[in-house]
Amino acid sequence: MSGITFEYPPFIRVYEDGSKERLRDDVFIAPSVDPSTGVSSKDVKIKPGDVERLPEKSAFCATYHNFLNLLVEKANVVAISVNYRRAPEYSLPIAFQDSWTSLKWVFSNPKEEWLNNYADFNRVFMGGDSAGATITHNVAVQAAHSELNGKFNGILVVHPYFLGVKPLDSEGDMDLLGKLWTAVYPTTSGLDDPLINPVKDPNFKKLACKKVLVCVAEKDLFFSV
Repeated sequence: MSGITFEYPPFIRVYEDGSKERLRDDVFIAPSVDPSTGVSSKDVKIKPGDVERLPEKSAFCATYHNFLNLLVEKANVVAISVNYRRAPEYSLPIAFQDSWTSLKWVFSNPKEEWLNNYADFNRVFMGGDSAGATITHNVAVQAAHSELNGKFNGILVVHPYFLGVKPLDSEGDMDLLGKLWTAVYPTTSGLDDPLINPVKDPNFKKLACKKVLVCVAEKDLFFSV
């Protein structure tokens, strides 16, 4: 391979010839019955437009799999974890599009026994952390301008990956994160792209829900965004 132009360990490396490499292999836990919580999990394949299938890998890495099992047990809910396609194999905005497809699938009366028998469609919440929080916000904005407006109750945005061209206190670190954004989204309009800078979105004030919980740590790099 050619020389390295950018890297963000332990996730991605970009080379001079434009090729990209994932630095850390994904580790997946297969669907199972968790012995500590009694929670069952399963995989569902979604075919957007009956054209192409979303990835067949499980979205449940150990971190999220164990967390969701505990959440489902304590909250007595049905949780759906979206395995959206990711960079470097798939550039943005595909992750936003896959997440939107998944949300529409939830409300399309799928022939899924778990959803139809156990889910309460009058109490639906959507959430995510980091990139997932960014996706959650943008999908909620998109839903507000569709037939899904008002279909879910609230969103949870944890440590959202929001940026902008305005210099911040941690300017050096934010510059690195800005380069990461362009690495995973080569055709972006920049750091004021509405997908990553929500205040630049003319639809920012309208969400498909009334309740929003935002969680940001005191020393998070994104705290002052």
